[in-house]
Amino acid sequence: MELFQAKDHYILQQGERALWCSRRDGGLQLRPATDLLLAWNPICLGLVEGVIGKIQLHSEDSNWGHVYSAYLLCLCVLAHCRAIQKYSVPRC
Repeated sequence: MELFQAKDHYILQQGERALWCSRRDGGLQLRPATDLLLAWNPICLGLVEGVIGKIQLHSEDSNWGHVYSAYLLCLCVLAHCRAIQKYSVPRC
């Protein structure tokens, strides 16, 4: 999936769909991919494998943030072509 950063949203786009994640309140919206044209100055940050979740640091007063996985490691492949994969977050 491609990850875009706009003024008010992070946007994950794959195919004809896009998941808009609010940078203000963490709300999520599923929209058509063509809505990317409506975003304020979107910048492509690169490719990600998926969304891990939302976290809130320290206290209830801090803002919620989204965690994205940029790395996917295939651990093994089982019968019937089922892959066991591990998502990881890059170290800073």
